Amino acid sequence: MLGLFCFFYATLHFLIWLWLDHDFSLAAMWLDVLERPYITFGFLAFVLLIPLAFTSNRWAQLKLGRRWSQLHRMIYAIAILAILHYWWHKAGKSDYETVSIYLAVIVVLLLARLPFIRQRIQIKK
Repeated sequence: MLGLFCFFYATLHFLIWLWLDHDFSLAAMWLDVLERPYITFGFLAFVLLIPLAFTSNRWAQLKLGRRWSQLHRMIYAIAILAILHYWWHKAGKSDYETVSIYLAVIVVLLLARLPFIRQRIQIKK
């Protein structure tokens, strides 16, 4: 569910940007994606989230089998792209505090996925 909440937030974020910044003009949106790198990273993260959202159900897991987990490993790249999007956007405003917290959370979560760290933090029965 957390992934679907993230997709919902990203969709709202994208639609508000498309509406308020570009008045739903796809040509203007595309120009912005190509011209501003932080928009490029955010757009790429959003586009990569779409197949994850549509395959986040039991039916897709059964149909895709092992490919489902391979597909959903894209979340690591998406998390990095989202952090870069936010970091680059805030760079012009010198607001690194909030993005640093997000980065720290992502780094801790990614480190917790490493097998030797995962073994150390497992609770023994």
